[in-house]
Amino acid sequence: MADKDPGKWVPLRHYLRLKRGRYQELALGFRQIEEVLGDGLPKPARKYPEWWHNDAANEQARAWLETGWRVREADIAAERVVFEPLPDESTAE
Repeated sequence: MADKDPGKWVPLRHYLRLKRGRYQELALGFRQIEEVLGDGLPKPARKYPEWWHNDAANEQARAWLETGWRVREADIAAERVVFEPLPDESTAE
């Protein structure tokens, strides 16, 4: 279920990078994400919660994981995703 255009996710990477350290969680509606992307989400994003899994093998997941976020919740019916910061490795024990 990976997206075939890794460049598509650059705007989301930039957006999430700007939000890092400012929020304990970040809830975004699918339409908000599409506005950030300047493009629609792939159809599987609206159908399958698994599409939102924090699996670095998928381009879309790398967009949030590599900027210090992970998906805590993906609510397909509400068309909303909640991101939370990844634990800071320097303070993790």
